Amino acid sequence: MPILYRPDRRPSAGSWLSKRGLMNLYASGEDYLEAILVLYKKFGSVRSVDIARHMEVSKPSVCHAVNILKEGFLTIDENHFLYLTSQGKVVAEKFMSDTAFLRKN
Repeated sequence: MPILYRPDRRPSAGSWLSKRGLMNLYASGEDYLEAILVLYKKFGSVRSVDIARHMEVSKPSVCHAVNILKEGFLTIDENHFLYLTSQGKVVAEKFMSDTAFLRKN
């Protein structure tokens, strides 16, 4: 499983994350955030098992990613439903718009 972010590593000067003061997030983390946003818009709620099925990855991989992303990008309620924080939503929407642009071109 690739590292989702490294708080000890500074983003590059040209990174849109550094311009907004966010931590350095790798592509795999953006993939998980995008999946959460897509599933939330489609079903209204998201659990780890939903992400595993959607992304076709193992549940332990999702658990690992969720534990890392809880540090600023998502929250979990008492029923284990996942919700993006405002910071997580910004990253997910930015990533979705970037990938949509690339698909068109």
